[in-house]
Amino acid sequence: MITTKLTRCFLAGAALLGAVVLRANTALLNDAKNWSPMGSEDMRVAWSDAEGALHFQAAFSKAGQHSIWPLVPLPAGMAGAVGIRFEMKLLPEGLKDLSCRVHFADQGALSGQFSFPPPAPGAYQTVDLRFEREGFDMAKVHTLQVVVSTTSPAIDCYIRNIAVFNAKNEVMQVAREDPSRVMKLTTGDNLLQFHALPDQPQRIEFATGHFADGQALSYDITDYTGAATVSGASTVVADGRVAISVTLPRGYYELHFPDADLVFGLTVLEPYDGAPDPFFAIEGLISTRSEERIRQTVAVLLRAGIRSNREWCNYAAEEPVQGEYKVERERFYGIAGDMGLKSIFCFNDFPQWYGGEPVNGRYVMPRHLLGLVPSVAGMLDRRAAGLEAFHILNEYDARSIPGEAHLPIIKAAAYAMRDRDLLMVAAPFCRGESAQDCVRAGIDNGLLDSIDVFAFHNYGAPEKLVPLIQTYRDMLAGHPKGRLPMWITECGKPWSRGLDPSVQLSRPHGGPLGKLHPECDEDMLSALWITMKGVEARAAGIAKYFPFTMPFFQENNNNFGMMDYHATPLRSLAAYMLSVQQLAHKDYVGDWPTLPANAMICRVFKGPNGAVAVIYTGDIREQTVSIADMPATGAWSIDGRPLAIADGAIRFAGGLAYVGLDAVKLYTAALNMATAAMALRRDALSYERRSRVATPVVYQFD
Repeated sequence: MITTKLTRCFLAGAALLGAVVLRANTALLNDAKNWSPMGSEDMRVAWSDAEGALHFQAAFSKAGQHSIWPLVPLPAGMAGAVGIRFEMKLLPEGLKDLSCRVHFADQGALSGQFSFPPPAPGAYQTVDLRFEREGFDMAKVHTLQVVVSTTSPAIDCYIRNIAVFNAKNEVMQVAREDPSRVMKLTTGDNLLQFHALPDQPQRIEFATGHFADGQALSYDITDYTGAATVSGASTVVADGRVAISVTLPRGYYELHFPDADLVFGLTVLEPYDGAPDPFFAIEGLISTRSEERIRQTVAVLLRAGIRSNREWCNYAAEEPVQGEYKVERERFYGIAGDMGLKSIFCFNDFPQWYGGEPVNGRYVMPRHLLGLVPSVAGMLDRRAAGLEAFHILNEYDARSIPGEAHLPIIKAAAYAMRDRDLLMVAAPFCRGESAQDCVRAGIDNGLLDSIDVFAFHNYGAPEKLVPLIQTYRDMLAGHPKGRLPMWITECGKPWSRGLDPSVQLSRPHGGPLGKLHPECDEDMLSALWITMKGVEARAAGIAKYFPFTMPFFQENNNNFGMMDYHATPLRSLAAYMLSVQQLAHKDYVGDWPTLPANAMICRVFKGPNGAVAVIYTGDIREQTVSIADMPATGAWSIDGRPLAIADGAIRFAGGLAYVGLDAVKLYTAALNMATAAMALRRDALSYERRSRVATPVVYQFD
């Protein structure tokens, strides 16, 4: 029995109540479906019938201290609670440098963490915690996390019979009687219900135990700018489900349930019905999801016309012992490939059996490479049905390691791909001008000879993207493959995670949730940057563009997600989806010759499906822009709402608008073609593909 004394008045030796009462009052805490997997690397949450316990499992690819912190929401709070008990077993035996604690959020600057001595691995032991602390208000508690840390490469944690008790040692009921900002709800993995057709009824439904049947819930609907569209509507909870039916014109909307402090995003846009355009891609991070969530997410992308995706692999978890594979996540490639979505497969960290010393706690520089060729070949074979390309390593120009030291890894991987008609992508660079020494060292040691695509990442302002592309082209100049295709494999603009400044994060990922949905102005700016950088990339000859990232994604005090916590679309996803419809199969033909007042950039694109001008103001506030000299056939805001053309001008918020142009009346020779973007595009189009070099002999730095 492990008992931790957290106050001077410690009540010891109390017995647990009967099993029937325990199960009735603590079902929420002991149900795996209510727990969210969180950790310093990927982890799994499941119920173990054999153990009669929650099972938290993780494998780690990095050296150093690792943690798991699975989370269960407790929206009703726990006023009157003085402690928590549970039984815990840790495996495998021999776990090193263990530490354990429970963590309660929503306490502001006051610590909600309570440590306890870890059980000796191999057997269940009871943990009995008292969390009385001066100023600590249990009524404010909305989430519970169990945190386990170790320096070992893997951990299995079993927990059973979790119970919260009061000062009388009575097991308290933990139920969602009141609404909360972190609701545990289910939409049945029906992500498509948040992507509606214009002017057609759309039913939106979710299940939750927060509200009693018969309770009326009010809701409001706001548009892209946050203006009210529908106010004071209500629906009645029935059979534990909340459902509404909405009919809305084209655009992006938010559904607000004030009683629950809950917001959903909703895109209202026709499905893309043209041939796929390979330029439009995304970082989906889909492979870890359930099969139904995979299918729904892929269906959302296909509806938008997006058929290229980037996925990561936890290599250490997939092949923890050389030659022994765990292939659960490979199923994604078969499912998505059959549906029509192809993906880049990538990894950056290596299993520890490759040897070598960790770099900042990560095994990114393997000592031995002989196992890499058969391992990569096997991973590519098993993913072949849904594979578009492969890249190994990531942003290595940010490391304090000479760039050429990474070439043996890339060359070994290229040899594994020697007989494959599959694109090899360079490890993406991220430092722009500061990456020059690293890039040049790589080129001097055969980088471009080993790859088909040069890639980089960008999180800067849209107006700075074309100069950045020129910077990378200048680095490649003079090499026979210097004009090879370029992909931007990460490009985005995060919104604020909203953590209190007092919150200290030990790692960039995981920890407190923060905001579940961004503020309107933050979301609008994120949407503007992501969408306009796609416009600039297309104009400047970039071959493929991957916004980062589709799912809710916390990093430091940022969130890069284009969907919110409940997997509903944000403005950034809606705006990017519209850009596919506006720009697919249209080529950049020049800038409008006279830049309108209030506009920073005005690009013109034309193809067999029409012509369009993209006007960028760089300011999400409402602006008036004259288009009197354009042969306009219509105009649309960044989310697809039609814009009125009055007195030869349009007025719009969001920083970007599309103007449809009469392709017959459009005199392209009068456009400004002497732009940096056009020069870059012509260079890219002039490239003739060259075969990769694949050699069985690779010199490795010692």
